[in-house]
Amino acid sequence: MTLGWCGSRSRRTSPDTITRFAGWTPRPRSSREPSCHIESRYASRADQEHALAILCGRPAPSFAVARNPLHETSPPALPPGFPAQLLVRRPDVALAEQTVVATNAQIGVATAEFYPRFMLMSSAGFESANLATLFNWQSRVASISPSISIPIFQGGRLRANLDATKARYRQAVAAYVNQVLVAYGDVEDTLTDLHAFSDEVSSLREAVSASRNYLRLAQSQYKYGLVDYLIVIDAERTLLANQLSLAQAVNFHVTASIQLVKALGGGWNPSEDGPPR
Repeated sequence: MTLGWCGSRSRRTSPDTITRFAGWTPRPRSSREPSCHIESRYASRADQEHALAILCGRPAPSFAVARNPLHETSPPALPPGFPAQLLVRRPDVALAEQTVVATNAQIGVATAEFYPRFMLMSSAGFESANLATLFNWQSRVASISPSISIPIFQGGRLRANLDATKARYRQAVAAYVNQVLVAYGDVEDTLTDLHAFSDEVSSLREAVSASRNYLRLAQSQYKYGLVDYLIVIDAERTLLANQLSLAQAVNFHVTASIQLVKALGGGWNPSEDGPPR
């Protein structure tokens, strides 16, 4: 019985044994050193929260970021569909649209140059040879003179101006169509990335949960001497790797959501039914 017990204990390796075998001895630290680092981290986090509050236009005391944003917060859920009218909110699309409107109005201005212009000039005042009677009612004078201007000999200038204006209008329309296509491409790219990262985040959350269960099982087995401590280390390493991958995937997921808001020219309210605003 004694030999069997010793054999079972020989397969169990403690963390201190692994540390001494590796030739590494932990450096003694003062009890106040980790506390100082933690306090500086909290101060830096508070400063970043205040900067975010200013960026969002809110007072700093009423603004707070979740302590564990990986699990406490998530990007807003996407509505079933996006109407095409949302792209009008984009500044580049709105600029291209107003450019088309302006050039279309210039065609009307260039066309109006072909028609005659009618002008009516009038004047009124007082006229007298004697300064003493200048402002008498009998000294009043008034005149009305109509005039007309007809573009007859322009040497083709008006026709060339109209053709150039129409060419600028066609150019503006082509630029507007191209800008709308670019906007559609941006939205489709961000939606593709968003769906891909959403699936990846879901898979990695399941992997992290499974890694925690594996670590808990490995610790229980080590506690009862069924495995050595290398199994526990491997479980911890696996959990850490999955947690790092999850943090990176969540970062990409949130970035894709921000890019979608930018591509749409604004966000939406997920608490309301109907299309996003």
